[in-house]
Amino acid sequence: MSKLWGALAICLLVSPALAESEADRLFNEGRALLAKNDPKGACEKFEAAIKVDPSATGTMLNLGLCYENLKQYATSIFWFRKAQVAAAEGHLTEYEAAAKKYTVELAPKVPTLRVEVEGPPETEIRIDGKIVDPTDYGQVEVDPGSHEVTGQAPGKLKVTQSVEAKVGGKGTVVHLAVVHDLAAPIYRNPHKRLGLIVGAGGVVLWGATLAHGLYYRGIAQDADAQVPKNDDEFDSANRQITYVTTSLFIAGTAAVAVGAYLYFKKPTAEVQATAIAPYVTGDEAGLAISGSF
Repeated sequence: MSKLWGALAICLLVSPALAESEADRLFNEGRALLAKNDPKGACEKFEAAIKVDPSATGTMLNLGLCYENLKQYATSIFWFRKAQVAAAEGHLTEYEAAAKKYTVELAPKVPTLRVEVEGPPETEIRIDGKIVDPTDYGQVEVDPGSHEVTGQAPGKLKVTQSVEAKVGGKGTVVHLAVVHDLAAPIYRNPHKRLGLIVGAGGVVLWGATLAHGLYYRGIAQDADAQVPKNDDEFDSANRQITYVTTSLFIAGTAAVAVGAYLYFKKPTAEVQATAIAPYVTGDEAGLAISGSF
């Protein structure tokens, strides 16, 4: 807490004596939250303030402090270093000394990863979604906790590993083998067989339509030929043709149309590939398996 109040005392110099700007308002709200032991809320205010005034050295120092309170040491030391550079450029001796002091004290707590990449030169490495510059592979500073490390190269299968970073853990090795080619797409149409079945059902209904229609047409003709004409039988046969035969024909046509749609529907592409890569951390070693099975 002595470090916290020391930096807050220094940062009092940042606010002008005249009307409070938006950055100053956010900065002061962040300081108030720090005083209330709410580092998370304070960080949110300082982050908003630094976006309004990116050159505010005092805000950088306080960002370092609130993230240190949250035990996000890599993020904290990033802001202390940034504050140290800004203070040196602005000839702010007290700010520079404070930032340097906190950086030195915090450095032993910051976990680091060592990324080893087996793959083409254009392989892209990301940690928690953020691209890592190849020049930093030997020592990537991260906050304590779980992190997702991914490797991806054009035409290669994406490889993903999870790694746990502990406070003060240095040089935890993450080995990513981005060497497995993506399999050629396999086109599948799961609806094709269903289309054949439905279409065949429609053809059967067409056959039933023809048989039913011919049968009752014959009955109607016989009834019409009788002397005197058998009106009841004639009308009954015509009703069968009008309602049942027509319904069978419509149902058969619909089934054939649906079957044709399913049969000719554009197939979907699936990529099947599996990659196995070794990994080593400070506590364990094993194999990371990715892909489809």
